[in-house]
Amino acid sequence: MSVYQFLIPLLLGFALTGTSAFTGAYSRLWGERGGQMATSILRNFTGMPLWLFGFVLAWRAPAPPLFTPIRWTTALGWLLIAAGSVPVVWGHLVLGWRTHMPSVRDTLVRHSLYAHVRHPIYLGALLVVAGLGLLKPTTTAVLACALGLGWLVIQARLEEVDLAQRLPAYREYMREVPRFLPRLRRGARRVTGGRVAGLTLWVLVLTALAGVPAAAFSDDALKTRTVPVEGGGSYTGVTAAGLASMLEKKDFPLINVHIPYEGEIEGTDLFIPFDAVAANPDRLPEDKGHRLVLYCRSGRMSAIAARALVKLGYTDVWHLDGGMIAWEQAGYRLVHGRRGSSARFTPCYRKLKE
Repeated sequence: MSVYQFLIPLLLGFALTGTSAFTGAYSRLWGERGGQMATSILRNFTGMPLWLFGFVLAWRAPAPPLFTPIRWTTALGWLLIAAGSVPVVWGHLVLGWRTHMPSVRDTLVRHSLYAHVRHPIYLGALLVVAGLGLLKPTTTAVLACALGLGWLVIQARLEEVDLAQRLPAYREYMREVPRFLPRLRRGARRVTGGRVAGLTLWVLVLTALAGVPAAAFSDDALKTRTVPVEGGGSYTGVTAAGLASMLEKKDFPLINVHIPYEGEIEGTDLFIPFDAVAANPDRLPEDKGHRLVLYCRSGRMSAIAARALVKLGYTDVWHLDGGMIAWEQAGYRLVHGRRGSSARFTPCYRKLKE
């Protein structure tokens, strides 16, 4: 099943939620109460659950990351979410029931946040969505966030058309109050919704460019840390993104040392219990300078095995920090139920043994 299946409920949910911008039209067809109920059912009970379901699918899809999250990108993501949550919650409190059950009898709200921007809830949502994209920079999650940004801007424009029909004073309000960003001073230039969406997208793009070099452009960048071993020597920890990059030009044995079996990374060559690697030298390269990469479920067993191999004299031992848990959290998939025999090798590793 395609990882992009989330697009079906996401886009359908956006479309149905967007029907709230046609409250005036529904009321002309079915009366005030009928229009209010149509909007509520299509928006609250159909559209919103669908796009939320689509976003969850995008978030959980086993898609590769566009970049490796680093400390400041994660901090920026949480900052955007926290900052965006304030106008979202505040705006709902100010509007009350109008938010979810608009009616042709609604009155214009011009106080509190709405004295400064016309769409504080959508402004906050833009920030929250951008923050989510930074926290989960997989291809599916970022695509869902980008579509969400575009939908928020379009929805705000459509709602203004509907509000201008239902509330005569709204056109004057549109001329006096900016759509998303408050004016810093009288006469300041308005910032349109398109510019806001463009700005948030640029944040994601520039952050991606800042994060990629740390994960992909050099072999040194793959080394997250060097761990010394008692008695001499050391092994290297590698991130999930780093290992994924290494697997693209694989010239090393990838060894699963976890017991019991709980899945594997595609391309695994050997299955050796973490506490038995020292007892199986015949299954490892004779050249102790050749790179070995180990992994387990959480990183604990592979660290124990890595120390054992270093003590055996192997000088280029790596292990996956965080193990298969970190691998899946980074958006990569595991293979289940395909455990090979103890003598299974990939072609590139078979050549090493020969």
